[in-house]
Amino acid sequence: MDIKDQDNQDTAIFLSTILTNSQKLPETEVQSLIWIAQQYSLPWNITKTDCKSINNNIVFESITCITDLDDIEHVTIVVIANEIPYDNGFPDPLLEINLPYLVEFSSSPRYPVKNLSISILDKLDNPNQIALNSICLNSENFTIPSNFPQNLPKLVLFENGPLSTLSSDIPSSLLNIYKVSLYGQIDPSMKIIINPNEQYKIRFLTVFYIPNLNLIIGDNFPILEGLNLNAASSASLILSSKTLNLLVLQNVDCTVTDAPNIKSLFFFDGSFSPMNLTMLPSLKRVYIIESPTYNSWPQAKWFADKNITLMTGTIPDEYSAIKFFSLSINNMELVNGSVSEKFCATSKLSLTGTNITSVPDCIYCCWDLLSNGMPSTIQIDPNFTCPYQINSITYVMTPSSQGKITISGKNLGYGFNEDTSPNLKVIVPNSLFELSNLPSFGSQNVMFSSIFQLYYQLDWVTDVTNIQSISGQQTEFALYVSIKGTFNSTWIYSTNVNNQLCVVTSLVADTLNCTITKPIIDFTSELLSVNMSSPYLSFNGNGTFVMMYPVVTSTSTVTTQGGDVQIYGFFGRKNSKPVVTIGQQSCKVSFWGIYNITCGVSSLPKGQTNLTVTIDNFVHYSNMVIVPLNLTYCIDPTDSNPVICNNHGSCVNGYCSCAGGFSGFYCDSKTSGGTINPNSTTPSASFIADDHQFDFNMVSIQELGPDASVAFELLTNSWNYRKEENQTLTSLYYYLNNTRPDLFVIVTIQYSPDPRTVEFAGVTSNLPPNSLKVTVQIDGWEYLSTLNTLRVVFSTEQSNVPSDCAESKETIGVNQLDNSVQYLKIIKNGVAFYGNFLPVVLSNGRPAYSKNEIVNQTDDQMWIGVSLPQCAYCLIDPSFNVLINVDGGCKTKGLKAWEIATIVTVVGIFTIAAAVGAIIYIKKRRIINYESQKLKSKLSRIGS
Repeated sequence: MDIKDQDNQDTAIFLSTILTNSQKLPETEVQSLIWIAQQYSLPWNITKTDCKSINNNIVFESITCITDLDDIEHVTIVVIANEIPYDNGFPDPLLEINLPYLVEFSSSPRYPVKNLSISILDKLDNPNQIALNSICLNSENFTIPSNFPQNLPKLVLFENGPLSTLSSDIPSSLLNIYKVSLYGQIDPSMKIIINPNEQYKIRFLTVFYIPNLNLIIGDNFPILEGLNLNAASSASLILSSKTLNLLVLQNVDCTVTDAPNIKSLFFFDGSFSPMNLTMLPSLKRVYIIESPTYNSWPQAKWFADKNITLMTGTIPDEYSAIKFFSLSINNMELVNGSVSEKFCATSKLSLTGTNITSVPDCIYCCWDLLSNGMPSTIQIDPNFTCPYQINSITYVMTPSSQGKITISGKNLGYGFNEDTSPNLKVIVPNSLFELSNLPSFGSQNVMFSSIFQLYYQLDWVTDVTNIQSISGQQTEFALYVSIKGTFNSTWIYSTNVNNQLCVVTSLVADTLNCTITKPIIDFTSELLSVNMSSPYLSFNGNGTFVMMYPVVTSTSTVTTQGGDVQIYGFFGRKNSKPVVTIGQQSCKVSFWGIYNITCGVSSLPKGQTNLTVTIDNFVHYSNMVIVPLNLTYCIDPTDSNPVICNNHGSCVNGYCSCAGGFSGFYCDSKTSGGTINPNSTTPSASFIADDHQFDFNMVSIQELGPDASVAFELLTNSWNYRKEENQTLTSLYYYLNNTRPDLFVIVTIQYSPDPRTVEFAGVTSNLPPNSLKVTVQIDGWEYLSTLNTLRVVFSTEQSNVPSDCAESKETIGVNQLDNSVQYLKIIKNGVAFYGNFLPVVLSNGRPAYSKNEIVNQTDDQMWIGVSLPQCAYCLIDPSFNVLINVDGGCKTKGLKAWEIATIVTVVGIFTIAAAVGAIIYIKKRRIINYESQKLKSKLSRIGS
């Protein structure tokens, strides 16, 4: 048995043959061909000088040539087969063969050579044959020179055929060729010469009929991959090789000490040690034939196509664990007993010449096809009826099934010779099949065997159910769970959450909502574990839930003297008594209900402080401000001669309400008319007067965690637009485009040519003509936690437009209690712009604390954040932006552009809070448009 060659990068490329009558060979190559023709008595025409003519019209060309770029021929292949000897003279013993392009030399002479004293290997082994890579001596007697090869650097294959005879030792130098195959007869006195201290480069070695073989293969063969030894008489081999993967032995006593990579063993006669083959851990294929010393059943893992002889007893049951193999146990009379039903998974089973007494039903079910492989001891009962079995005739696919179902059963056949439906494939004979190319639902009469008329009608559907995300909201009475994914809205789903039945309340193609009315909640965890069943399959998933109480939406005003405090929000329906702390002081609870708590506290220091409410182990944190008695914002603290509202208005509930024609935080400036230009793409409007313009725009809404980190951010940069007008009021409506399906954000901008009066949380403001009023409504904001709040972020920017005016001034008014921004005022070229910020919002219809702060600032940019409580209904009403004339100032052509943020009205419904500001641009006859990418870049610096 030969060893198959592998790809070898050193093998020379054979060039195609090109023969013409006009091309000539070099003289040295012509003389070399003449010598070969004389030595082997070949019928070549040695009077010619080109390949075709020298071949002398021999049907099978024995000379192959190529033509170089100079139209000179060169010999590449020489094949010798002298069926009829032809005397061309006696070869010159001194001539040196010179064939520099020769890559293959093959000889199969029928008659002896002329000069028996000359070795063809001696003649070829010279520096002229630099391209020679293959020598095959198929039928001649020859010797191998002691140092062969010395001058053939490309030689990778040396082979002799079974009709040749080797009359010399095999030199160690030959063991450095890629592949050596010696199939011919070897003189009984010859041997293989191996130097244990020399490293050999051979990869494949085949030696037949060698006598007196006592071979040791060890570390001196570091890259040997295949070894095939066929001894003429008893021989021995001691083997230790980490690279050998194929071992073929005949009439050899082999002892293996280390062979971790042998995958295939072919063993004919002789002996093998250790007998259990434990030294071959990678073994996959075993052929053991006529070995009187080896009669144990090989391990099942070695099986592929096997030939086993001299085995005794029953077939080991472990063989049945191997799928897709052909098992042949033939002509072994000592093999008997029963064949397990597990062997029905064998594709081909041949047991002729054994004394097997019983086979499984699958053999009898296909008796007409399998009886030729059964021994005479097995006969079928004429009344036998095959017990076919299929485990299911209905199946459920999923989108990942790719239109395939797997069918299991018993005695369903082997799928012989296209005996099944075209889309049915055998996975394991008799028991496992795959039906493919199926639509999402349907039925098919599936043919398992047309010969035996075995059909089953199969039906299937596709279950598209898939869980993508799970979220929940926990109240004191119920746990509301929302499962996003893919569902069949016509099916009935059974859902359990944390091992509790969750009743499905709504179902559409992408959402399933369910409720547990009396949930058992582990307060140490916010994890949801969902087990869902469709009519066909079960699914699992995990998510988290948030607590819906306690939530504080607003508080009453608390002075430094203390007293009763009213806390509003949602505190659950169980009437569990809350624990309230303001700052470091306990607030004694005297009343508590679902929506409000009353508690009493002693005197407190003024300024911002913390409010903590704890119910049922759930905690809510928020901020509040302790204010002095009779606090008023009606006198400018920077004025050297303070006058209430600058005598241009009255103090109403601590804030200035300006008289007609005046505006500003302290009614300190006169108003002036202007023109309003709305923007149809974003909630922005331009106010133009005296060649100056201001715009406003919304930047983003952030949800903040209790540590003020950003839990979620929504950029507000894509809108739809609608406009309404009547005689005195213009209304612009902007609808935010966003990917949160339950969230709706609507911005309304209103302006009128008439003066208006606005009252908010006890503060009255008189709006002059052409003032802008902005409202933002947000419905459906889903908070990630009851501890989270909202913050609206506005950007201010100063551009680098040059100015020649000496008077340029901006002022930021700050509340001394909590450093909350109250107003911005910019004076430029005799024109002043105001942005007024109230420290209060309406939360669920009640006043609530709101802090306005500078989040971040650079040389030319500023970000202002407006913090809002978590509430069901939030309303923020601004003071207003007005354009006024300021006495004095200068008029110049060059203006410096500014942007300032102002608070706007916000309406929130169902746990919603948000705000929008007015961003004022001061510039000359041009509008600066900011793209969303620029906004994102700016926002990335917020909070740094």
